[in-house]
Amino acid sequence: MALGAGITLLQSFLYRFFDKDTIISLVIGGMILVIGTFCWAYASITCQNCKLKIFWHSIIKEGLGRWFVWLINLESCPQCGSRDGLSVPSGPRGRSKSKK
Repeated sequence: MALGAGITLLQSFLYRFFDKDTIISLVIGGMILVIGTFCWAYASITCQNCKLKIFWHSIIKEGLGRWFVWLINLESCPQCGSRDGLSVPSGPRGRSKSKK
């Protein structure tokens, strides 16, 4: 994402040194990188336990200004509590509570 954004922004400084077609190619290439990275992250950053799309959840719940920091600091799935794709125990010491 950073590479795509950097390429897209860098063109504003390089317009004096390159022709118009090269600048347009840089802008389009940068935007394709950013969009492609977002699509890849949407499809691949998921909880293995409950299948929550964590990347999308971070953007929806935290917003565009804070999603990245929230995602980096995430320690467990916000929906099921799984830390590494394993089921979360529902009772004390990993045992399920039994009904009497």
